[in-house]
Amino acid sequence: MNKVVDDIKKYGSVQRVMLGVTGGDVLTYIDNQKEQGKEPDLGTNEGVYISKVAEDGNGAELGLEANDVITKVDGKPIKKMSELQQALNGKRPGDRVSITFLRKKKEYTKSIILKNEQGTTKPIEQADIDVLGGQFRPVTEAMKKQLNITYGLEVLKVNNGAFKEAGINRGFIIQRVNDHNINSIDDLQKIVKAASTSKAPVLYIQGIYPTGKKAYFAVPLSE
Repeated sequence: MNKVVDDIKKYGSVQRVMLGVTGGDVLTYIDNQKEQGKEPDLGTNEGVYISKVAEDGNGAELGLEANDVITKVDGKPIKKMSELQQALNGKRPGDRVSITFLRKKKEYTKSIILKNEQGTTKPIEQADIDVLGGQFRPVTEAMKKQLNITYGLEVLKVNNGAFKEAGINRGFIIQRVNDHNINSIDDLQKIVKAASTSKAPVLYIQGIYPTGKKAYFAVPLSE
């Protein structure tokens, strides 16, 4: 809990790391196999059985493979998935972690510098709408009638920022961002915050100009 509070104070969001593996408790796996008439021998009845490893995650960089069993984190025994998650929850991007695992009953211990979901060791700071470098207002009733639309957010001004770099100009009406309808500045703010800490910190924006020309932009929120 202390880490969560500290992260929010420093960065505006919780700094998370994930191994990028799918699996579950070893005992659950063994029981499921026995129900199918099999007699698995993993070399242990405790730990986390790995069924799949994401190609771009910390687990893949560590060298983990499907059918491995994680038994320790930083030398501390791991008996089930919840304990593995708890151990990782105490880590931040840039921290080093040591993972002990069994592969065909042979024990290995490897360590890596953990990366966040975006693939870096830098803290992810929650972005604010100011990073866009624009001023906005809900589209007027007159403009709704003119363009035959029912919602949107008009760009009143573009300063230095993500919008200028993406080529979005004054007068553009934002209608959808990352598959969400945009009716207000608050709508846009919420999506910016969520996207900035996601695996893909990008805004996919759809909208229309006062001329009736529709446009689509991809606006990165990180360097």
